[in-house]
Amino acid sequence: MYYLVTTPVSRQYDGMWEVEWALKGDLKIKKTPFRGVFLVITEEDALKLIRDYETTAICRVIPLEIIARTEENEIIEKALLLSKEKINEKETFAVRCKNRGERLDSRRLERDLGEKILNLIKTAKVNLTIPKKTVRIEVFGKDTGISILEEKDILKKEAVE
Repeated sequence: MYYLVTTPVSRQYDGMWEVEWALKGDLKIKKTPFRGVFLVITEEDALKLIRDYETTAICRVIPLEIIARTEENEIIEKALLLSKEKINEKETFAVRCKNRGERLDSRRLERDLGEKILNLIKTAKVNLTIPKKTVRIEVFGKDTGISILEEKDILKKEAVE
């Protein structure tokens, strides 16, 4: 499983240490081109382990189910496959894209993907304020993480500057 971890810019390496200490297992940490953002690759349940571990540098931990190249067609194709699996009939959803550093129109991608999901899952509904599921598109340079999550699936912590 992949996890995108964010920290304050000046605390990135502290955050990496905290992840290593919390997981204690077989993991790989991959830096991204952006300070304060790194990728963790592990088989461990990182959310639970990091949630239970006292940290000072970690802001968010976002599970990512798929890593794709940052190309609009590939992102849409992979997100649609995942949506078909994870968004149930009559469920509400929203599409959210966080773009770091690439020339990609996030709003247009959100609208286009949302429209395609509605065409694919006819009884699903868009709810931009409190959706049951959120299609997360996390762009970090040439790579993009995609996942479909509920709010409880994202770990948010207070970092100390």
